[in-house]
Amino acid sequence: MSPAASVQQAQSLLTTVVHSVSTGAGAFLSGAVDLLDYEGLVEVIQDFGALTGSTTVPVLTQSDTSGGTYVALDTGATAFGVAANAVTSVKFSASESKRFIKYGCTITTGPILMSVTVVGFKKYR
Repeated sequence: MSPAASVQQAQSLLTTVVHSVSTGAGAFLSGAVDLLDYEGLVEVIQDFGALTGSTTVPVLTQSDTSGGTYVALDTGATAFGVAANAVTSVKFSASESKRFIKYGCTITTGPILMSVTVVGFKKYR
């Protein structure tokens, strides 16, 4: 008799929202990220590198469709930081949010080096 095959309940899923980028002054908005494959708690990780200027506190917005109207996503009491050379994150329930999210901020002076990643678990099907 052979051993029973292991059953994998969930897989970690990583999605890049913003690749490492240097951006100047002005509004910055990522493309839409589809949360269809995620369930439960999701973490969005922001990595700020060199920060020559300053930025507003970045926010996440959500929508039912990728090209739809986006509204603020409630991340509770957590918020992204705005310090240079720092990694900060916010968490929310993908199961309770709308299907698409975007990351945005306003860079008051630049440039800013940044990357943003979503980490969570895939739905078990």
